[in-house]
Amino acid sequence: MTERGRETGPFSWRAIMEERKETPQERYHKAHTVNVNIRLMKNTEQDIIQKLNSVPNKAGYIKALIRADMGK
Repeated sequence: MTERGRETGPFSWRAIMEERKETPQERYHKAHTVNVNIRLMKNTEQDIIQKLNSVPNKAGYIKALIRADMGK
């Protein structure tokens, strides 16, 4: 049964994800990459948000800071 074009009843993203095939890109990312996320508070960490928004490559900027801290 549908309601406004949506199926009603039990719904599971896990079932959908298990049904679809994994792409070669997804397999590569799973094997060779790590995803790191941070959450910043708009009201208390605005200085960090502004700095990150001012650089053209956020990932490159953060990696350079970490490498500099490591002494490389």
